[in-house]
Amino acid sequence: MGLTDSARMDVAAVLDIAHRFDNAADQVDGAWQRCQAALAFTGARAGREYTDEGAQVRRSVEHTIGALRGWSRRSREIASQLRVSAEDYAQIDDRAARRIG
Repeated sequence: MGLTDSARMDVAAVLDIAHRFDNAADQVDGAWQRCQAALAFTGARAGREYTDEGAQVRRSVEHTIGALRGWSRRSREIASQLRVSAEDYAQIDDRAARRIG
């Protein structure tokens, strides 16, 4: 009988990576919340001669906030999927170990 290749998962390492993705999402959330303060900046606040530039700054900040929110959301989704995968692997591994005895 030949040897078979098998895949192994370090469940603790995968859960640690999931935790790191959650931490990254927390940091990104803090960044976009700080950016929201800049939304008080409008074309009118830039002054009569810089209305268009002020509006452009506001649009850029809004775009950045949208991108940061998306990044945070995707980081949390990745963390969630990593946890699900680790839990599934652990359950399957436990069942296989019980069958072997």
